[in-house]
Amino acid sequence: LVPLIIYRSHYIAGNTKPVAELCMQLTSWGLQPMPVYVSNLRDAAMLDELYRFLTGNGQIYPASLINTTSFSTKSLTDDQPENEFIFSRIGVPVVQAIFASCTLEQWEQGLFGLPPIDVAINIALPEMDGRIIGTAVSFKSDKGRDPLTDSTIVAYEAYVPGCARVANMIHAWV
Repeated sequence: LVPLIIYRSHYIAGNTKPVAELCMQLTSWGLQPMPVYVSNLRDAAMLDELYRFLTGNGQIYPASLINTTSFSTKSLTDDQPENEFIFSRIGVPVVQAIFASCTLEQWEQGLFGLPPIDVAINIALPEMDGRIIGTAVSFKSDKGRDPLTDSTIVAYEAYVPGCARVANMIHAWV
């Protein structure tokens, strides 16, 4: 069992193509993916419920986790012992899969990889939680303009090579 932790807002917005691709890649390795959509990883009650759900109250043992949420779940004023932290309690490798804030074209043409905001919220801060940094599994894509609001419609598209790499990392851990 490999749970994927994803922001609930992606589900609400229909940005599920990267999740579907990750699931397909994991399944190709004979693994059982389980997408789990959350509002955040900072609310203590939500974290307790997530722990109970992911472990079946101690009866289920995930092989690994894939996390796509940004930031760290810890804070500088957090006095919670390390062994009570959700990822420590579950006790399996947690791979950070990145939903990039830029387009694939911007990433490919850039000289420094992901934009600084992604490096901060999807690489540096998640490392504070002990996450293993994977790679980008999706990029934003312009879907045209909404005729009613005249705003640009943006969606996340799966980055197949990135999804394959993250699935390969998970397979190597199990």
